[in-house]
Amino acid sequence: TVDADATQSVAVQFTGNLLTTLAAARASALGTTVAFVAVATSDGGFLSFNNLYVQDETSGIVVFGSPVIGIQAGDTVRVIGVTSVFSGELEVVAPTGGTLTVTKLGSGAVPDARPISVAELLSGDFAGQLVSVQGATVVSASTTGSTSYNVNVQGQSAAEAFQVRNGNINNVNIPIAYWQVGHVY
Repeated sequence: TVDADATQSVAVQFTGNLLTTLAAARASALGTTVAFVAVATSDGGFLSFNNLYVQDETSGIVVFGSPVIGIQAGDTVRVIGVTSVFSGELEVVAPTGGTLTVTKLGSGAVPDARPISVAELLSGDFAGQLVSVQGATVVSASTTGSTSYNVNVQGQSAAEAFQVRNGNINNVNIPIAYWQVGHVY
């Protein structure tokens, strides 16, 4: 018999995996806590001071809400947070009342951009990944402000259309003249 004052220690060895792939994180229910190791595909804060795009061999995702300044493209990071959606994009954020953790583990090379078609881009299957869209034709380019512009692009048909927005965030400095109407990129 064991009474309430008795204690006993048992050695236990955990043999599971607390880390998941990004494909598994993307497939998890919204609000699920996820932990993964991935490679930064952009400098931390490139598009916003507190976002970071990362990918592993299975998928990619945006990490949002943690100061990520100092993380450089090619750095390997460990991320712990929860899945959420903002403006239709799946992301990893801080849990309610908790903290999003982004830890730099090392430095390395940026993964090669995956060549995809416009149809593949529009499928959403490559969201969060570093890609190079092939066979995209510039339909129009117009300024939207003193340092910003939009470029309308299409693939094989008008149904395969998307817009590139350059708001000159963080001085991206791709001039509108780069985008030539009728040119296929």
